[in-house]
This record gives sequence, C-alpha cells and structure tokens, in this order.
Amino acid sequence: MLRILDNGIESRNGHFHAAWCLVDEDGRRYYRVAVLRELTAITDDPQNRRQAGEGILGKQWAAITGLYNAGVNFVYSALGIFQPDHIGIVQLYGAAVSAESVAAGISRAERDAAAVEATLAGFAQSQLRAPDLDIIRWYVEFLSSARKPLALLGHPDPRVKRRGTGRDGALPEEADDLAIEQNEILFRGLAKLRENFVFQVVSDHVPRGELVRDLEQMARIASNYASRRKGSKSIGFSVGIPIFNALAHGYSGAGGRADSHAHSQAEAWNQNWGEADTESRSHSVTRGSSVSLGESESESGSRSVMQGTSQMESQSTMQAQSTMQSHSRMQSQTESSAWGSSSGTSQTAGSGSGWALGHGTSLNQSVNAGGGINVGVAKIDLGGGMGVSESWNLTQSQSQFASSGSFQSTSEMHGRADTTGESWTTGTGESRGTGQTVGNATSQGVVESSGWSRSTSRVVTTMNSETNTTGEAHTRSQGFGRGYGETDAYGQTRSSIGAQTAGAGLTYGLAPAINLNRTWQVEDDVAERLTEILRGFEGLLNTATHSGGFVTSAYLLTDSERAAVAAASLVPEAFYGEGAPTPVLTAEPPEAEREAVMEAARAFVPFKARTNDPHDPFDGWLFWRYASLLPADKVAAYVAPSLLQEGTLKVIAPIPDGMGFYPKMPGEVVLGHQYSPNTADLTNAPVRLDKPRLMHTMFAGDTGWGKSVAAVRMAYEIAYRWNMRVVVLDFGFAWRSLLNAPGLEGRVDIRQLRPDGVRPLRWNPLQIGTYINPETQLKAFADIFGSVAQLGQKQQQHRLLDAVRRVYLSVGVMVDDPLVRADPQYGRVSAEEAARLGLVEGTPLGDLSADDRQRVAVERSKRVGLGDLYEEIEREYDSLNPRDQVGRGVLEGILWRLKSLVRGAPAAQFQPGADAIPVEDLGRPNGVVVLEGGKFLDNFAKAWLLGWAGWLIYSDMVARREKQINRGEADLFMVFEEANIIFTGLEGGGDATEGRSAPTVGEQYSNMFRDSRKYGAYFGVVTQSPSLIPSGIISSCNNLVVGFLKTPKDKDIVLSAIARSEKGFVDEPWRRFLADEHIGMVIGRFPYAHSREMQLPILFRPLMLDVPEPTDAEIAEKLGRITL
Repeated sequence: MLRILDNGIESRNGHFHAAWCLVDEDGRRYYRVAVLRELTAITDDPQNRRQAGEGILGKQWAAITGLYNAGVNFVYSALGIFQPDHIGIVQLYGAAVSAESVAAGISRAERDAAAVEATLAGFAQSQLRAPDLDIIRWYVEFLSSARKPLALLGHPDPRVKRRGTGRDGALPEEADDLAIEQNEILFRGLAKLRENFVFQVVSDHVPRGELVRDLEQMARIASNYASRRKGSKSIGFSVGIPIFNALAHGYSGAGGRADSHAHSQAEAWNQNWGEADTESRSHSVTRGSSVSLGESESESGSRSVMQGTSQMESQSTMQAQSTMQSHSRMQSQTESSAWGSSSGTSQTAGSGSGWALGHGTSLNQSVNAGGGINVGVAKIDLGGGMGVSESWNLTQSQSQFASSGSFQSTSEMHGRADTTGESWTTGTGESRGTGQTVGNATSQGVVESSGWSRSTSRVVTTMNSETNTTGEAHTRSQGFGRGYGETDAYGQTRSSIGAQTAGAGLTYGLAPAINLNRTWQVEDDVAERLTEILRGFEGLLNTATHSGGFVTSAYLLTDSERAAVAAASLVPEAFYGEGAPTPVLTAEPPEAEREAVMEAARAFVPFKARTNDPHDPFDGWLFWRYASLLPADKVAAYVAPSLLQEGTLKVIAPIPDGMGFYPKMPGEVVLGHQYSPNTADLTNAPVRLDKPRLMHTMFAGDTGWGKSVAAVRMAYEIAYRWNMRVVVLDFGFAWRSLLNAPGLEGRVDIRQLRPDGVRPLRWNPLQIGTYINPETQLKAFADIFGSVAQLGQKQQQHRLLDAVRRVYLSVGVMVDDPLVRADPQYGRVSAEEAARLGLVEGTPLGDLSADDRQRVAVERSKRVGLGDLYEEIEREYDSLNPRDQVGRGVLEGILWRLKSLVRGAPAAQFQPGADAIPVEDLGRPNGVVVLEGGKFLDNFAKAWLLGWAGWLIYSDMVARREKQINRGEADLFMVFEEANIIFTGLEGGGDATEGRSAPTVGEQYSNMFRDSRKYGAYFGVVTQSPSLIPSGIISSCNNLVVGFLKTPKDKDIVLSAIARSEKGFVDEPWRRFLADEHIGMVIGRFPYAHSREMQLPILFRPLMLDVPEPTDAEIAEKLGRITL
C-alpha cells in the first residue's frame, strides 16, 4: 500500500517549479518529484489544419512516442477551476521521477520536463511557462479535499467515426482519421456544470524488452483460440477381406572374446649447475637551491539573523529566515629556483651452466576374442595387439654475459607565481512548515552574530642541498646446456570376423474394400470472438513495442455526486470507440480503497496494485487495479491539448510562413533581438544595421506598441556608433532620455517650443537661414504653413505669400528684388550693417557678392517676426470691403492660426531680435538635438513649428554641401514624431497631391526624401497611421519597422512594403498577423541588399534604451536653464 510521509513545493521567482513527496510503498521509501509547466498558448490555423491531416492528436502521438524513447514518465493535469474564482481550464504538462533524494529528483525531473517542452514544440510556436503559485495552491488543496475520485480504465479510441459491426458480427479493421477533439468533450461538459475537477494522467515508462515478452505471451494465447475457429466433421463406412500367406526361415550365430595386457616403465635423471658473481658501483652528485616568497591577506565577515515563531493549538506553524554574507580576499606571491646534477656508472658480468638427462620405457599388449551363435546368423571375432616405447632425453646449457654503462644529468628550474583572489558569498534561506499537535506554546528568539578577521603573513625560505654517492657493481654469469632424447615404439593387432545368414519368405494378399463418407464444416463463434479480442490486445502490444508503452492511471477527481455522475457519462462520450479491445470506462473505488487512490494521485504515481483475480490472465501486465497498459496513441487521446477558449490556454494564429531569420546580420548598430519564426521564442540573435543599409525608415504602429522604442534605439546607435548628427522633432517629450544615454555625454541638447520650458527655444521663424535663399524660404514658408493649417491653395496660401513678401520688403530682406535694390534706403548697405558685417557703407546691393547679399538679407530679417506678419494681415483685413466675405474669411483663418503664436508668452519666445538663435545651427557638427513640442501648445503650433524647423535644418545642410562649406560635417539623421500631422496637416489624410494644384508640405518633404541621401541626410518617420503619410514619402522609406496595426488602409501600405500582396487571399495570414503582434514585437525589413534571400522581413523585439528620463531640474543642472 502506498503512503505519503512528507511533501513540499519548490518555487522560483514567485512561480511554481516542482512538487515532491516522500513515499512509502510496501516498505520501500523513495521520493517522487514532478516538474510541471502550464501550456498558455498554442497556434491553430484552420487552413493549415485541413491541409496537415494529422491534426493535434497526431502531433501529440508523435510527442509521446519521442518521450518513450527518452525514458520519460509523463504527467498531464487539466484543472477545471470555477470556484471560488472562475478561471476555467488550466492544462499542465510535465514529468515525474522516483529518486533517493529531493535534489536528485528535481534535477532529473527538470531534465525530463525539458524533453516534454521540446516535444511539445511540435505544436508550432506553443508556449509553456511556470504556473502561478495560486494555481498550484488550488491544485494541492483540491487533491486533499476531493471526495469523488474516478479511475478511467480500458483503452480510449483516438479515431473520428463510430463504427458498427459487420454481417458476421466482427468489428471492421480499417483505420479512420485521427480525432480533432476528445478530451474537449469531457472538459466542455464539466465546464457547463461549473463544477471543479482535476483530470490527471500519470504514465510510467515500460521497458521495451518487457513489452516484447508480453507480446510473445499474448500471441501464444491468441493463436490457441485462433486455431479453433473453424474445423470439419465426417462419417465413413469400409469393408475389407484380406488373404495372406507367408513363409520365412533364418539362421544366425555370433561369438566373441577380449583379452588385454599393458606394461609401462619410465626413468628420468636431471642435474643442474650454475655459478654467478656480481659487483656494482655507482656515483651520484645533487645540488639544489630554492627560494620561496609568499604573502597572504584574508578578510571575512558574516552576519546571521534568525527569527522564529511557533504556535501550537491543534496546529503548528514555523517560519525561519536566515541571511548570510561573507567576503574573503587572498593574495599570494611565490618565487622558487632549483638546480641539480647527477652522474653514475655501472658494470655487470655473469656466467652459468647446466645439464639434464632423462630416460623412459613403456610396454603395452592386448588380446581380444569374441564369438556368438544365433539362428540364421553365425559370427566370430578375434583380435590382439602389443606396443613397446622407449625414450632418452639429455639437456645441457651454458651462458656468459657482461655489460657496463654510465650516465650524467643536469637540471635547473626557476618559477614564480602570483595569486590574487576575492570572493563574495550571500545567502538567504526561508522555510515554512505546518503540522498538527495538541497544546499551546509561543516562543520567539533573535540571534545575531558578526565577526571579522584579517591576517597577513610573509614567508621567505632558502634551501641548499648537496648529495654525493659513489658505488660500483660487477656481475659475471656463464651457462651451458645440452639435450638428447630417444623413443622406440612397437605395436601389433590381429582381427578375424565371419558371418552367414539364410532366409526365405512368401506373402499373398487380397483386400477388396467399399467406403462411404460424409463431411460437415464447423465454425466456433466463441473462439471467433475471443480471437478478435485477443488479437486486439496483440495489436495493442505490437503498437506499444513500436511507439512505446506506458502504465497509465487516469484520475478524474470531483467534489460532488453531481459532478461524478456527469463525469461518468462524459468519459465514454469523449473516449469510447469500437476499435479499442477494451472500451474505456470509469470505476469508482470503494470506500476502503478511496484514500489509497487519492494518495497515488497526490504522489503522481500510477495505481499499480494487482487485482489478484485468479481468473484474470492479464492481471499485472495488461491491467492493474486502477491502471492500464496504453501505447502512445492511446495516451495521446487523453493528453492532447484541449483547444477550449475558457481557460488560460490561448489559441492564436501562427507566425506567417515566409518570416525570415538572420543569425549573423552585418553592422555595428544593434536595434534589438530576433524572434524565432518557428517557436516564437525570443533569441539572442541581434538585429544589426550597417551604414550601406541605412535608408529612410518608417516606424509604424499603434501607440504603446514599441515603435518609438525602436526609433529611439536607432537614433542612439547611429549617434553613438557612427558619430552622426541627430535631430529629433518630438511632438511630446518622450525623447529626453537621450540626455542620460551612455556614450553621448556632452553631445545632447534639449530645447522646448513652449515658453514655460526649462530650455525654451528662442527662435524667430521669419529669420532667413544662413545659407538659404530668401525667395526659396519665402515660398516654403507659405507652403508649409498653409498645408499644416489646411489653407486653401487658391485664396489663403496666395494671400499669405503676399503678406509675408510685404513684410520682408518693408525691411529690405528680398535683396534680389528690383523694388529693394531701387529703394534709396534698403538698396545700399547701411552704416549699422556695414559695422556688423564688415562691409563698406553705402555699397549698392548689386555690387555685393552673392554671399554678402545673403548676409545682408539674414541681418535684415532679424528685424521682423510673426507679430509683424499678424499686423500686416490685420491691416489687409481692415482694408477689405465688408461685403467681401470670401476675402475676409480667408484672412480670418490665417489670423486664427497665427494668434496662438503672437499672444502671451509665445510672442516673446518667437519675436525678432539679435538674441534669437538660428535653428539650423542646432546640433552641429555631430550633436544630438531634441526639439520638444510638449503638451501646452496646440497641435497646429507644434506641427508647424516642428515641420518648419525640420525644413530649415535640412535646407541649410543641403546649401552647405552645395557650397562645399564644412565638407567634413557629419551626416544627418532627422526623426519626425507624429509625422502624419506634420506632413499633411491637422486634418491630413490620403495623398497630399489629391485635389491640389500648388505644392504642399507633403510634396516639399517628398522632394526632400527623394534627394536627401546624396547630401548625407536620412529621415525617420514615426506614425500611427501609415496611410496618412504621402505616397512619395512612403516610396522613399525602404527600411520598415512595424508594430500592431488594425486599420485596413494601414495594413495595405505595410503589406506592400514588405513584399506581400495587399489584395486577395494569398497573404491573408500576414494581414491578420499585423493586428496580432504583442507589445514589443515588431516586423522589420531592411531590403537594401544584393541578394534576394537577404530581403525577407524579420520579427524582432526592439532593444529599449534603459536609462532614466531626466526631470526639468536634472536638465537644468546638466544643460543650464534658459530664461526668456
């Protein structure tokens, strides 16, 4: 009988790891350890399922076959948890072992559980994890309190169709397809009743040799009944009259005699003589010197704290905690040297002699005679023999030898060793236990001890030794040998045999016969049915010898009579089939055996007690009291994953076919780590990017799914690895963590577009760029402002362009305009301009070089700002006829957009003045600049200011490259957050060129994206809606990083970009997968390669820049505060 003496649970990192029991089974004690993992995800594609054919059950069959080959004891548990918390079905897979200790059992169970996890990888991208302790706690409590255990006996049938009998009463032998669901029927029925249950299957490995012997025995039994299935009966009648006559006569005789005589004589004489003389001599000299120097230092410390509380009142609880910390340090130094010399000589001589003499004589004689007389035969035998042998042997030997030798050796050794060691030890222990006793006691104690020691020692040793040894050896030996032998043998044999036989015979016969016969064919249906059953067992054992066999106990534990009756009806419905030799059924243990069955279930042990029924020929090798021998396919029918949605197992679509994996990507920039397209596990294979594959990159995905994490990592790696200039146009303030990025110390600057920021950007948006032509900037200003503000092309942008031109003309900014050159004030260099720019006062603008005129335009633009533009538009608005509602409405829209930038604190931040900095100079030559929009400006102000700043920075860089200024300047990487708003405006959507005739910001940036790479400028586009990005920009973004997307138009853009069809049903799994990526999972494609096999999309997790985000106070401390 099995009893549990002790048990426990091992946990790691707050999750269950292993359960163990100390078991006493019929006097043998051992530990039973089980390691379980929860199946949390499995992939199921209906299209692939129809094509595969084998289905879930077929894969589980193959997995069980593999586990048998590895010798694993398999454990499966399905927990139906509906009370007190409604969790549903929890499926656990693992392995159980028997061991002499808990540690050894856990080690072996971990090894076998790894095999289980590996075989379950046959379900593509399935996920196993350690179950929560709350789940295991419910499991343990239910095993201890369940009142209605049922045992499943017999053999489940893993086939689909129910099959009827044939005309002859036999079951059909053809095999049907594997079932799609079986245990689901059981679980679904019990879930309907909301009854807690545990379905636990424990399968212990049976050696193959034992299975073969069982198969042989079953074949013998089956063949006995098979031979009796058919036969015949007959009746016959025969009459015969025989007549015989015979005469025979014979005579024989025999006689014999034997006589033997033997004589043997032997004589031997042996004599040996030897003489030896030995003399030896040796000489040895040894000299040595050794010096040893050592130094040791040790430091250690320990601290122990223990607290325990015990309370006994029919219950005992003990809690203990121990903490230990030690530190040791060792340093030693050793020097040694040694020298030695030795020499020696030896001589050996010897002689010996010996002789031996031997003599032997042998005489043998024999006589044989025999005779006999029989009727009809006469025989006489006579024989005799004699032999004589004689031998002589003489041996004589003589030997003589002499040898001499000498040797001399010298050795020298020097050595030095330095050793330094340091070790830390930290330990924490915690133990809990419960027991049951009678009494009441409370105790509490605290013990604290600490110690510290330090020792330093130094040893110097010098050793000199010299040894002189002299010796001589002489050996002489002489030997002589001689041998002689002689043998003489004589033998004689005589034999005589005689025989005579005479006989005569005569036979006559006559046998007339008459025969009548009748036969009936006989069939035995009893033998037929027994043969069918026995051959079913024989086939089962035959399958087990091939795919594996397990002693299996299937426990179905419930807690109410209602659930037990329902389970008894659901089990045949789920697992019954005529193809099994013994259909599955349930057995409820009697009251006397109920606790024993529960103990076996708690210990994860099959109930292998025999029935001891003398009429059961299969007891103990096919069936046990509550266990059955099951091959791999029958076990799989019980334990195949149940695809029930009500529970912790989630059925998801697999990763689409065609996803790439590149274990060795070239490049210095590391963006993240790849997921395995086969198992969906995160690997340590990095996603790398080299400089030739750096292209414009689009980061797309819903907010919070990791697109900005990937963009931040790329910007950081580009700045750190390639020393590039990085400009981030941040719509919020998510990029300020770059200030604390390692390796970028002193290179990061943060500026805010809001006046209340710690470092507000003091900027005049109307100031002409240092190297940007005023006419070019004027047109771009109107285009970008009008597109972001959604101004009409024909009226609003035209009126805005004229207003800005008038403002510039009012201070002479348009230095190439004829009106300015003809102006008496602004057509020449003023005294102030001459002093600031180093020019000659009064010089006409036409006489200046192009570079000097550009300097004059920049200087004059510092006098006007957005406030001047607002006043100019107001004057135009006031001058309009009140009846001109169209014109007034156009100007009202422009004034409404400008009002937020020319009122209050923003008016001071963006007003003209000499203290305004050129935005195009930020981050030069290789710095990292973050322009934060923040949350306090309206979306229009942020979108326009960021878009306008990006255009100025890029255009200035292009102008410098064209003018060959600062040719060694670093390349530029510019990131656009919320790019769809910047590129297409507040109501942006669709193509920017749709329904428009004039250039828009979308087209402005489309030109930038097409031409920028030749100037060393690269862009990163971060957006939640790729479909809102202009098509020209999307076409230029060759690199792609895509997270979770759900909008159909967005999916079309992405599928086309990753070389998949956005129409039809061919790549429909890819479309669904875009809305099925979890947080931190993105699809990446970097197709700039010379081979097609390097252009596949990959699945990876972006590597987060794990640094703290600085506060405003920290930014002010590192970069300084700016006050307007």
